[in-house]
Amino acid sequence: MAVQVSATDGPVERQARGTPIESPVLAGLVAGSVAAVVASLVSLPLRSPDDILFNSATVTGGTLLAGLAAGVLWRVLAGSRNRRIFFAVRWTGGFGLATAAAFLGQTQLDRVVSYTLPLAGIVFPLIGVVTVAGGRVSILKWWLAVVALVVALSVGIGLSGIGDEESGVLRLPPRSSQALSLAPEHTVRSRNAYIPCPSSTLDRTGTGPGGRHRAPAGVGLWLV
Repeated sequence: MAVQVSATDGPVERQARGTPIESPVLAGLVAGSVAAVVASLVSLPLRSPDDILFNSATVTGGTLLAGLAAGVLWRVLAGSRNRRIFFAVRWTGGFGLATAAAFLGQTQLDRVVSYTLPLAGIVFPLIGVVTVAGGRVSILKWWLAVVALVVALSVGIGLSGIGDEESGVLRLPPRSSQALSLAPEHTVRSRNAYIPCPSSTLDRTGTGPGGRHRAPAGVGLWLV
């Protein structure tokens, strides 16, 4: 028995008639949320180009926007015969744009390609598959997208403080054993150096200022 569907029927009427209801935007948000959690965990061992610009929070935000874009694209192609093929082609083009942006960013910051490409290689296929598969989720289950969105944001923001910046431990410079000070006007800069002793700084008893023993007047010092 064929089911008659009117153009004026709302979601509730269509569900009562047994007609599948598409929610591509909600499906895209769910797909973006799932991919955001995975990408946030994968980004932890990767070396970020900048811990302020590239962290799990920014990865989560970008992934959620990608999921929303996928949902909108799947909805725009609703009337196409080869809907899945057109979606796959355009979504692959989006991955190409992300790759080009990564190489462009590499000219400004180091490790942009090594950080973003692995994440894009996970995010784009995962979002594409989940969006297409979940496009027929009932619009009455909007709460599923809300829960997924909250979980993704919690994970992304919670892990944003974990980065690979320096530990902040202070280290003293190595000691220099090459500089010895004998007098204000004499400094030894290298070993095995001969230093003449001015007679003006020595008295006849061979002791210098402060009663310290000095070499006889007119005699130099060899440092070995």
